[in-house]
Amino acid sequence: MRQQHKFLILIVIINLIYTNMTLANDWEEETQKHRAAQLTLITPIGSNGLNAAEYTNNFSLNIFFGISGGVQGFEIGGLHNTNKGDVSGFQIAGLGNLNTGMTKGVQFGGLYNIDLDLTTGVQVAGIANVIHGPSTGAQFAGISNFVSNESWAFQAGGIANIAPEGNHGLQIAGIANVNGKEGEGSQLAGITNVSYGETSVFQVAGLVNISTNRVDGAQIAGIANYTKKLNGFQLALINFADTVERGVPLGLISIVKHGYYAFEIEANDAFWINANYKMGVPKLYNIFTIGFTQQDSQEMWGVGLGLGSLFSIGKNWGLNLDLTATQINENTWWTEELNLLNKLKINAWFDLGKVQIYGGPALNVFVSQLQDAEGVPGGNLIDPGLSFYDNINGSTRTIIYPGFNIGLRF
Repeated sequence: MRQQHKFLILIVIINLIYTNMTLANDWEEETQKHRAAQLTLITPIGSNGLNAAEYTNNFSLNIFFGISGGVQGFEIGGLHNTNKGDVSGFQIAGLGNLNTGMTKGVQFGGLYNIDLDLTTGVQVAGIANVIHGPSTGAQFAGISNFVSNESWAFQAGGIANIAPEGNHGLQIAGIANVNGKEGEGSQLAGITNVSYGETSVFQVAGLVNISTNRVDGAQIAGIANYTKKLNGFQLALINFADTVERGVPLGLISIVKHGYYAFEIEANDAFWINANYKMGVPKLYNIFTIGFTQQDSQEMWGVGLGLGSLFSIGKNWGLNLDLTATQINENTWWTEELNLLNKLKINAWFDLGKVQIYGGPALNVFVSQLQDAEGVPGGNLIDPGLSFYDNINGSTRTIIYPGFNIGLRF
């Protein structure tokens, strides 16, 4: 076995030396010589001999390593194929293929495929595909795909796809995609997508999407999205954007640098005093709310989240529609039982300059598993006499009743 390994290493060394010598030569007649077929053990031991790099073959068979001037048809390599000129057709090799001219067709490499010029076709490799010229084909690799020039290719990599000059097609990766400065493509990744391109059509990632220019489509991520300009839709726990031209961000927190921000002091049917903070864009903003009230000897406070939309009707007035969910805590810093007040508020607002005054009706849906002193679920917040729906199902009580809101917005 050791002798076989030494023999294989010797074959690799001889082939690499010969490859380097032939690639360094300036040869002018390579495209003028053509043969129907060639057979090589290891270049130069083959039917084309020392001049193998000067011939384009319709059929090429390299038992171990072989060098040809080009292929117009079919090439098989037990380990490796090298072509100095153009390749058009089908290539397959146990280790990989290396082409310095244009490649049109299909390449299968057990480990790798490397093309140094324009590639229009398909690359399939166990580890990696590399294209140093433009690409308009497709790449499939167990680990990674790389196109150093501008690409219109489809890339599917088990770990990563990288296109420094930009990909106008689609990238799908198990971990990460990187799209360079001229790209206008789309990305799907298990962990993260990064696009420096002019436009991202859509980005979908398990954790994070980053687009340093603009998104004309959608960003969807498990944790966070960022884009400089949004013309579409964002969905993540946290969304960041400098500007939203059209569309909306949707998440637990949506930060838009040039977006909508408001602070409200409010009184409503549930709390003597309630504070709301709103952030996002007028079409869709996040609401963070906290309130306090006292009823008989009960001190109650609530904290909640919500979503809302603001509509301008006239020059100085309009409507806003808010939906919030607030956990009510009674005589303690936190009530562990479900004690949730859900509010749908329809408020009319009027702009007084630096402050807006608003008010309107509300629809309340109170869902509680907190028992009062008599063991009845529902807590102590709501007087059942105000409700038009009151139902107990097991340990959960649902009460629906009307309400009101009035406040100042800054």
